Amino acid sequence: MRWLERAHDMDQLMNAAFLADFRETVDTSAARLRAVPEAEAAVRPAPGKWSRKEIIGHLIDSATNNHGRFVRRAAAGRSHLRWGTNRLSGWTCSATRRAEWAELVLLWQSLNHHIAHVMEAADTNALTKPRARHNLDRLAWQAVSAAEPTTLEYFMRDYCRTSEASPAASPSPVKQPRATTWEASGDRVRRDE
Repeated sequence: MRWLERAHDMDQLMNAAFLADFRETVDTSAARLRAVPEAEAAVRPAPGKWSRKEIIGHLIDSATNNHGRFVRRAAAGRSHLRWGTNRLSGWTCSATRRAEWAELVLLWQSLNHHIAHVMEAADTNALTKPRARHNLDRLAWQAVSAAEPTTLEYFMRDYCRTSEASPAASPSPVKQPRATTWEASGDRVRRDE
């Protein structure tokens, strides 16, 4: 994806091309997800693995949490990027098993379009301000050492990477992209890389 290549170019901020590519990735993934039948979306590919419904439920939960994180840090200009971690993944999976697949996909797509608007409106200073205090070593898809400073822009771009890496959108319910294993393990998601 073009936006993924641009994510490594730190000279660019949340520009129109980056965000258009992110929205296109979300829309393409959503179209593929809508093509998955309801019954198939609910199937766990193996014991202990999450179904597509459970994965998309987790991604919806992640989108809502990250929306709040992005807005608070972009508006407040705080000196740190530290947040609590989500401990409700078990509940999220249980709730999404009962939801309609098409509604879950539409919600995920809509949330990500709204997050793109938030990114677009973010102040340049808030995006690029280096923050030495953060916990992106635990929250980010591609972790940043707690010893290294990072930016809100990095965290936003890192969030965008999850749209392409989601196993919910993979063509096969068993195949996991990028050597990533998503497991149902109580109240958290584990990614083995």
